[in-house]
Amino acid sequence: MKRKRAKKLDIYEQQKQAYWRAYDRAALIRERFPSLASLSIHMDFENPDWGGNPNPSEQHFGPEDKAFFEVQCPHWECIRGGFNLRDAVLRLVNGRLEETTGAITCQGWQDRERIGQHRCLLKMNYKITAVYAEDL
Repeated sequence: MKRKRAKKLDIYEQQKQAYWRAYDRAALIRERFPSLASLSIHMDFENPDWGGNPNPSEQHFGPEDKAFFEVQCPHWECIRGGFNLRDAVLRLVNGRLEETTGAITCQGWQDRERIGQHRCLLKMNYKITAVYAEDL
């Protein structure tokens, strides 16, 4: 009897599965940040040298949401890119700040054909706003 070989996953499928595995492992906000009532992240994007800018977006988190602050690059062809806002959220909550802003640049590759040759370099400007349970 001939064994079927498992189909090799394409690089985009591997990337998607890794993202969701990390999401599944994340704790809930109420477990990770008990004092946090809600968190909002506003993002807008600037393309450095190609195409138009992706649309701004927002994410809202409550106590029952996952404490997962990795944002996928809006350029669907980007490989190994995205934005990790974990450290910005940690600084905000640990400092009991109400708001923080900053910028981060995607270090992924523009597409599978340009791996090792051309970085994505999409810039995300973010504003993170927190509301603490004691403030309600």
